[in-house]
Amino acid sequence: MPLRKDIYKRMYIMLEPDERGASLLKDKEISGYLKIETMNGRGRITASLQNLDSNYSYTVKFLKIGESPKLVEFGAIRVDDKGRGGAEWSFNTDDVLDKGVKFDDLAVALVEADNGQQRLIPLSGVIDKSRFNWKATYKKLMKNIENIEKDKSEIHFIEDLVESQKESVDSYTTLPQYNDEEYHEEEVEIQVEPEKDVENGQIDNIEETGDVNLNDEGNTSVQPEHQSDDTITKSDVYEQENSGYVKYLKEYVNNIVNYLDEVHPFENNLEGYRWWRINTGYRNGFYDHYLVGFVNDENGKLKYIVYGMPGLFTLSDQPFGGMTGFVYWCPLKENMRNAGDMGYWLMHIDAMTGQIAIPKGSTPPPII
Repeated sequence: MPLRKDIYKRMYIMLEPDERGASLLKDKEISGYLKIETMNGRGRITASLQNLDSNYSYTVKFLKIGESPKLVEFGAIRVDDKGRGGAEWSFNTDDVLDKGVKFDDLAVALVEADNGQQRLIPLSGVIDKSRFNWKATYKKLMKNIENIEKDKSEIHFIEDLVESQKESVDSYTTLPQYNDEEYHEEEVEIQVEPEKDVENGQIDNIEETGDVNLNDEGNTSVQPEHQSDDTITKSDVYEQENSGYVKYLKEYVNNIVNYLDEVHPFENNLEGYRWWRINTGYRNGFYDHYLVGFVNDENGKLKYIVYGMPGLFTLSDQPFGGMTGFVYWCPLKENMRNAGDMGYWLMHIDAMTGQIAIPKGSTPPPII
């Protein structure tokens, strides 16, 4: 029944137990209600809930079903140390939270619980009793929201990556010019110098000569070079290492290995690859991060920087359809290489040029 605007109206939505698993006391279900007050086109919702687990975040949402379905999120519930939760929100009855939805058109109220690993609906209340199959609409809307958030996280990642690569390439292209008679330029090799506590991932610095040896996960070591008359002197290397792409690469690698956690995401790792995890905070669950990896060549010299975006083996999960270099998919488990299996989409960057490389070819995903 439409709510009259000219009189004060108060109603209660008694929330019923729905999905189990997000309660503080496991032998008792979450309980609570929503109080709705309206007058002169303005409204207020007051939430009161009990037996909430502080390991979860709880959100109150309303669902519009039918033509142009929408999910309206009012906000989070504050939870105290005894599992009691409450919150209050104001809204316009003709345009709830600027979503283009009238409050009269909202059919279902629900409480969503999320701990980063799973999402549950512990409480729900059906306002329009004819909308008994509302969860199918809810799941479809949530899937659309997840896809939008995933696209946003990919856009943020690509923008940051492109900017960092642009800066590094700009630095590389503006290296100082030397007179051939005074300076004979050879390839500068970059090397990681380990501390004693290598097991904790502490790598002190990157030396001027030698190679980055990241092949042996238990022993990060230095591979010395044979010196010859044509080898760059230590003073020459010192000048070049403090400018351009070499300096950028040294700082980048050192920051990754010193300040991030090394991980082992694959059951059977790609040979010569080592991985570090970077949390993004854009999403919860498996999509809340990406990987940075380093690969050496046969001589132990850093050859590729690799970025891994979590995703299913489907075209819809391949970042930008592979147009930005994410063309190779690696499964979490070796025997999981079918459509819809979970893994990472990888992009390789040539360590010495900063350009996209495709050393492992592509793995075209199924179109589903």
